[in-house]
Amino acid sequence: MSGMKLFYLCFSMAVFIPMIINLGVMYYICYFKLEEIESHLKNSLIVDVNRRSAAYDRMLRLGQINGMLRARKTFLLQADPKAIRDVNDFPIHLKTLVTRSFDVLTICVIGMVMLCGWVTFAGPIK
Repeated sequence: MSGMKLFYLCFSMAVFIPMIINLGVMYYICYFKLEEIESHLKNSLIVDVNRRSAAYDRMLRLGQINGMLRARKTFLLQADPKAIRDVNDFPIHLKTLVTRSFDVLTICVIGMVMLCGWVTFAGPIK
């Protein structure tokens, strides 16, 4: 096995294995921690509407909560002003759990784009 093939294999594994583990962690959060997370955002209109809707998946609800936790206060003033106090009082350990899982997923997606760009522009490894 040449050095380039070995590097490609290691880079592929460094992208896909953390992504699979992270998706497992995110599904764990969705199925076992989502009710606890949503209970801290009881004044939020966005969470209340999506909790009642059967069309929304748990992962989408978790993504919307991640967006609320990362949003600027000016956006929350326009979108959901009642949620500002809940977001400010949100427990730090749950906020870290939600936001870090999406950070890892973003890094893995960037790695996949780099991997696809490498194969597209450099050609397949022979």
